[in-house]
Amino acid sequence: MIHIKGETSKSKVTGVESRHIQPNAVDITVDKIFAFSKPELGELSNVVVISNNQKQHRRVEQLLPIPGSDGEWADGEYWILPEGVYDCLSSSEVRVAEGEAAFVIQRSTLNRNGLRCTSGLYDSGFSGKIGFSLTVQGGPAKIYRGVALCQLLTFQAETLGLYNGSYGTGKEGEARYQ
Repeated sequence: MIHIKGETSKSKVTGVESRHIQPNAVDITVDKIFAFSKPELGELSNVVVISNNQKQHRRVEQLLPIPGSDGEWADGEYWILPEGVYDCLSSSEVRVAEGEAAFVIQRSTLNRNGLRCTSGLYDSGFSGKIGFSLTVQGGPAKIYRGVALCQLLTFQAETLGLYNGSYGTGKEGEARYQ
């Protein structure tokens, strides 16, 4: 593993405050949360389809945070999330250099409280916003906008080609987040 802010990494991450730089990784904040729209019985237009030729994503709906202070813990916008799975987006962006790859894991506080953050692999050549799935288990969760939920880990990787997928800056997979 290599640190994305270290001297040896050629990858770059933007939108990370100095307080989010940890000894081995960088903290990634949540800035937008999307709920998956549940399909009606028999509705096929909102069913995830993954084939060798195409992907059909479930529809998502952006959840608007509750504004203001709750008077107990902190000021700022927050979400109250019932148990379920959510699609999350950070304002941080990553550019993964050739010879490196990255992935996201949850911070230990989430792990100890039944919340999980997962992502796919960020291949060499990927450039774009950092996104992840958040699974809430064991009861509802109150999440503040801008709080660090996960960490971005980078590591050296043998690269046989550069990323050419549908996600990232200017790609079709990002359109659902606009």
